[in-house]
Amino acid sequence: QATSVGDFYLFNGHSFAADTKTTAHEDGKAIKALAWGKSIDLIASGDENGVIKLWQKSLVTLAQFNSNQKAVRELSFAPGEAKFVTGGQDGSARIWDTNTVGTSGSYATEELKLEGHGTDVQSVHWHPYKAIILSGSNNNAAKIWDPRAAKGSACLATLESHSSGIQCARWNKNGYEMLTSDKSGIIKLWDLRALKEVSTFMANHTKEVGKIAWHPNHGRLFASAGGDGKLISWIVD
Repeated sequence: QATSVGDFYLFNGHSFAADTKTTAHEDGKAIKALAWGKSIDLIASGDENGVIKLWQKSLVTLAQFNSNQKAVRELSFAPGEAKFVTGGQDGSARIWDTNTVGTSGSYATEELKLEGHGTDVQSVHWHPYKAIILSGSNNNAAKIWDPRAAKGSACLATLESHSSGIQCARWNKNGYEMLTSDKSGIIKLWDLRALKEVSTFMANHTKEVGKIAWHPNHGRLFASAGGDGKLISWIVD
């Protein structure tokens, strides 16, 4: 768990008790983004000043650098964790190479700056097994990107249907369905194959839906967490 005063808490998955507490980001800067890799136990964190840190699971710092994104809103690892993407308050998403950590100093190398949203990129999510990135912004749109493309040609599609800023965007593990949620409490389901909206979920949340998550095993189930204090489970027909 990351806190608004720059601390990390590491919890025991069996007892749910806090095993470790450490000051992760100095000067009490709020940690806005946190991601834990699945294959090499690499942790990445980003704060409200745009500072990114990479950690071992023992919470030993591997790298620290400024993303130049103002606040870092979200982080997402690529499959294999050789790269990760960040979304920032400056309106960009950026691709970082973790292979350079330890060889080029205490930082990851910026590979590509993804521009086009024009305003705060609240959410980024790397495809579960392909080189595709999903992002959502306060400009009410989601975008799909190719991180291998040259600068200026990386945007593959723009998904426009929300009437308020997107707060969260998530791939389904099936690789073609996507969820987006917005400030008005609406959630939308999209199909990558047709690049269109296929369902809208509404009227249950009365405030913004800050987080959505697919069930890890059942691909027709997802959960949403709203600013109204509600945690809701959904079934996709």
